[in-house]
Amino acid sequence: MKTLQLRYAGTVMALVMAASTLLWSRNTPVNATWAANYSGSGVFGLTAGGAVQNTAYNDGEGSVRCYFGVKDKNVVLLTYSNRANPDPRMLHFVAGDYASAFAALGLPDEFSAEVDFFGISHGGPYTDMQVGDVVRLHADLEFHYSDTNTVATYEFAYGTLAAIRQADDNGHRVWLITSDEADVPAGSGVFPSATADLKQVRRKGGGISRTVEMPIRFLVTQ
Repeated sequence: MKTLQLRYAGTVMALVMAASTLLWSRNTPVNATWAANYSGSGVFGLTAGGAVQNTAYNDGEGSVRCYFGVKDKNVVLLTYSNRANPDPRMLHFVAGDYASAFAALGLPDEFSAEVDFFGISHGGPYTDMQVGDVVRLHADLEFHYSDTNTVATYEFAYGTLAAIRQADDNGHRVWLITSDEADVPAGSGVFPSATADLKQVRRKGGGISRTVEMPIRFLVTQ
């Protein structure tokens, strides 16, 4: 297993975090817990010690920000590094059968990276969902990768994921964000997919894009 310890403390991220601080009072803090039930290709949790396993990303702990933003219609997970948190939390990516697609963009078949996840609900605020409700979301999972001194940003763009309001857990509201159609109750009309477009994020657009299967599955708790 090859885990690359990345550092992403550039000006752009500093500006993003400054803006996030200004808007913090408008966001609803939540926690994310990885719940991968797949092997092969996919997005996996990574502990603070670097072990690949299902693990929690709690808002405000170390280098993690996790919240509902944009009037509770956007689920956001950010990990980052700065002077206070020089060892950021990361997610772990495994190409599996899509190693050639990763290689086409200059990525190894397995690595860890800091991330910015944004999942926009197509069914109104997450906080308005009742137990058993299902909504469609589209999501961008951006990650910051480098094997030199230059950091590049890439993304997995998911056209359809599902958010399912789960039963409360010890008084906490719970949502499942998933690419697995088997998680979704029959008749919901939502058909999530692990299919994502992988590309490098460029200011002027363009560049190489590859279609991959990259399962993703995690719980959000408020």
